[in-house]
Amino acid sequence: MHPSDQPPPAQKKDAPARRLRFKTVLSPARTNAVRPSFFFAGRGEQGFTLAEIAVALGIFSFALVSMMGMLSVGLKNTLRATTQTSASNLMVGIASDIKASTVETSPDGDTAVYTSPRLGLSMTLDKKKNTVLGAITSYVSESGIKVDPSSMDMIQKFYRVQISPGAESVSAVRVRVEWPAIRPTNSRPEGYLEALVPLPL
Repeated sequence: MHPSDQPPPAQKKDAPARRLRFKTVLSPARTNAVRPSFFFAGRGEQGFTLAEIAVALGIFSFALVSMMGMLSVGLKNTLRATTQTSASNLMVGIASDIKASTVETSPDGDTAVYTSPRLGLSMTLDKKKNTVLGAITSYVSESGIKVDPSSMDMIQKFYRVQISPGAESVSAVRVRVEWPAIRPTNSRPEGYLEALVPLPL
């Protein structure tokens, strides 16, 4: 028999077609990675309510206001400490300047005028009573430079320096450094330093 005369092979009946089926399964860890963790804050699939958000914002605002208040107090204390340190350094410089003063005695020998070399402070001593006469008020910058009150600016710190007689029968002056330098009349200073400085012999 010729091969072409052979009948075709019988096909199997009812052979179902093969289909590929895929099923995507996401584990709980994978699901949590897709969505923000705070979305499931113990409420399953629900988010925060408006009342909860309002309470959280109120607590945050209260904490922020408290922190700003503490920051303001800290800045004031820092500024106060810086001002007092500058005044202390200025007091040391004024005392050194007074101790280096030159002396001019009057012809009758009753008084002596002391003049400081840097600030030009002039102090008169009654040699009979051994007491300084009069008082001096000057304005000095934190760098130790004598200035005119009308020429002060807001960049540097300025101090009011008052020099008055010391104790009786003592050739010394009382130096008082006050701040702020410019303030209303009859008002008390925010702070001051005071020292008794002897005049050179």
